[in-house]
This record gives sequence, structure tokens and C-alpha cells, in this order.
Amino acid sequence: DDVFIGNGVSELIDLTLRALLAPGDEILLPGPYWMLLPGMLELVEGARWRHVPVFLDALEGRLEPDELAARLRASLGPATRALYLNTPNNPTGAVLSRAQLEAVAAVAVEHDLWVVSDEAYEHLLFDGAEHVSIASLPGMAARTVSLFSFSKSYAMSGWRLGYVVSPPALRPVL
Repeated sequence: DDVFIGNGVSELIDLTLRALLAPGDEILLPGPYWMLLPGMLELVEGARWRHVPVFLDALEGRLEPDELAARLRASLGPATRALYLNTPNNPTGAVLSRAQLEAVAAVAVEHDLWVVSDEAYEHLLFDGAEHVSIASLPGMAARTVSLFSFSKSYAMSGWRLGYVVSPPALRPVL
């Protein structure tokens, strides 16, 4: 019941953004981010986005969990409804640690934010990095839309096959 299959993660990101954001709503994009995201958000009528520098510092090991949480809190506005998360990250390859994800989760819970978790690169890990899905953290499954792809992990890019795991509140609109 939690899984919806689609024509690749791009389509599923688009559907998720349209389901979550209304005109005037804002989503935080920790960056660097996938270059198509701003264009996808332009297709969501009246939605806005705000860049939050995260992944270069995370890649260099210069981003403690409390600093990450502070950056997110400082970037929040009255119209912020969601946070897009991509770890392992495209384009940097940075992987947020469990402690960093716990900090993100704390901000999401405090401010009642949806988390759009693009986990297309979950199996592409190097240097002992561990992928942790933010939806697996306490209290996050009900506020996280997790997106997965067969393209990256299984070399199936031509098949355009992806899936989303969503909480019950979003099932009718995805």
C-alpha cells in the first residue's frame, strides 16, 4: 500500500512536488543539487525554492549536525512546507551521516515540514559511507516521501522505472 511505481524518479519527483506544494509554498533545496530541480519547481504553479549550502561542507567533513540544523532553521520562512534531500548527493557524492540526518529530522519535526527524500543513489557508496534513509528515523516515516530508482543501482536507465514510498496522507494524490 505504501509503494507507487512510476516512469522513473523524475516523474515521481514532479508528482510529489505537485502533491505537496501549493501556490506560495516554499521548499528548501540543500545544495549543490541536481540541476533539473529548479526547472521542475517552476512547473509547480506558484511554488518557490530556497538554496541551503550543505553538501560541499559535508563532503569535506566540515558540517557538524548542529551546524546543519542551524543552517536549515536560518533558511526557513513562513511559507516553507518541505525540504528536498538527496543523499548520497548528486552532484557531489556526499553522504549525510545518521547524526546529520537526525539533525535534519529534528528540524522537520519542529517545523512540521515534509521531507522529499531522493534516494536514487542509495547503493552507490564509497569510502565506508553508509546510506541511512531519513524515513527510518523515529517519527519520520509519516512526513517523508522516499523516492527510489532502478536506473543508478541496477544500470536500468533506459527502462525509466522508479518507485515512491509515501505515508498514508499522500496516497490519494500520488
